[in-house]
Amino acid sequence: GALVTGLSNRQVAAYLLRRGLAGMDGVVFLDHDDRQQILLREGMRVLALSQAGVPTHRRFTFYDQVHTTGMDIRQHLTATACLTLGKDMTFRDYAQGAYRMRGLGAGQTLRLFVIPEVQRLIDSPGRAGAAP
Repeated sequence: GALVTGLSNRQVAAYLLRRGLAGMDGVVFLDHDDRQQILLREGMRVLALSQAGVPTHRRFTFYDQVHTTGMDIRQHLTATACLTLGKDMTFRDYAQGAYRMRGLGAGQTLRLFVIPEVQRLIDSPGRAGAAP
């Protein structure tokens, strides 16, 4: 939903490791050249994802809005995607983000996070695009 702004993907990865994700050894992200990288908790160093050897169940993947289309990063079979819903988001944007999880319906799940502003729009009886 393009809710995380003003930070590079590496900065977001560092923030996530500092603020939580206790069970994760690293955060996967896309760098400015679209390369799959991982920021490791140990030493806070960045490696190419392909070189890191961190199992899928021990890593968290962060996709920024730009990279929710056409990027394929393997996720654990029982991983849960956390999607944010922004007020200007299209269904296509939502679907592209959701389908970064290639195993939906086969063990992988979604959790949707909605900010209060968007929740008010959803709850509003006169919302744009509402069915008659």
